[in-house]
Amino acid sequence: SADLIINFWDNPAWSYHHTTEDDISHISNYSLEVTGKTVEQFIYNNYLENNNQFQGDFPWNDDFNLPDSALLILIMIFLPIIGIAFVLLIIRSRLIKPKNSV
Repeated sequence: SADLIINFWDNPAWSYHHTTEDDISHISNYSLEVTGKTVEQFIYNNYLENNNQFQGDFPWNDDFNLPDSALLILIMIFLPIIGIAFVLLIIRSRLIKPKNSV
């Protein structure tokens, strides 16, 4: 079994929490579905072997996310390349000055 503890105290649409006195009649089908999908996604993402590190297993195989660290690495690679290209363009434009005829 799984129990997800979420702070709904400031949400007026969800004014109560499950207690130890609750039984199955206090749990909605939607709540069970959301909890099940959340636990299933967690297990697929963290405990099942997968050939593609960032691709989930079925039924989550459409769940593709680029990790923040990979995004940061891409930015760190492209920014210097763009900066060097910009500096080279400035240097080139200064070296090739138009000739003024008097």
